[in-house]
Amino acid sequence: MTWKDYEEEIFNHFKSKYPESETTLNAKLNGRYSKVSRQIDILVEGYFAGSRIRLVVDGKYFKKKVDVKGVEEFIGMLSDCEAHRGILISQCGYSKAAIDRAHNDPGDIELDVLNFEELVGQQNFGGIPFSGEHGVIVSAPFGWVLEPSNGDNFLATLYQRGRILKTAIKHKEWMYVNVMGKDDAIRCIEDLSAVQLSETLSHYVATTSIFIPTIKRHKVAVKLRKLDRGMPNLLEYTGYVEFDNFIFFAVLISGVEQSQKNVKKLEEILRSVVPLMIISP
Repeated sequence: MTWKDYEEEIFNHFKSKYPESETTLNAKLNGRYSKVSRQIDILVEGYFAGSRIRLVVDGKYFKKKVDVKGVEEFIGMLSDCEAHRGILISQCGYSKAAIDRAHNDPGDIELDVLNFEELVGQQNFGGIPFSGEHGVIVSAPFGWVLEPSNGDNFLATLYQRGRILKTAIKHKEWMYVNVMGKDDAIRCIEDLSAVQLSETLSHYVATTSIFIPTIKRHKVAVKLRKLDRGMPNLLEYTGYVEFDNFIFFAVLISGVEQSQKNVKKLEEILRSVVPLMIISP
């Protein structure tokens, strides 16, 4: 894959993600402080929640990880361009110092990885997982793919593009999704979470579990639970979306360093998942 292909794929993703916004490839902005023209890989401008927002996306097609200097240069460009949010994308990832620098900056900065080195053919960017009459339309978050399950206790898995499930599990960076029909025992998200926590505690006594703030949807309950089993460098997050007759949930397994980035990907799924009623012929 060439640099042009890489850049155009990123551009097409953000253009489809923000259809009502103005998305520009290779934009030019006058720097507020530098007083020079700044080149922007991808610029997204539009209104979100009533306020005008400027999002700057920068793709690094390097042969090595982005270091802390690269992140600080990006932060400086965001300030100069008066951007409200920035996404720095690399094909080879980031150093630990770069991740720490981005996560501890007061601005809204997101680091992402696109893995093109070992691109796996026929990987899906979405699907329709279902069980019985309950189903959902799930779109994979940016840079990830969806793989239908082969008889496991979940309907589909998601992981970084270019990997397979085995390597995603090894890197502690993957998700699985499922649906649960409502009944007298499970009437809401809290009931389902309690059942799942009870099962986890039967295997991991030291587990701690809390609900944390997350995205909101109109007339649909959404919750996000953080679970720590006391295992080194491993966290689990479960996102729930409660529909009329069933509850959709997605479970993220993540290393600690990558958790902030990966929780945003989980929230992309919670924000966009669509319920379906499956009618048998």
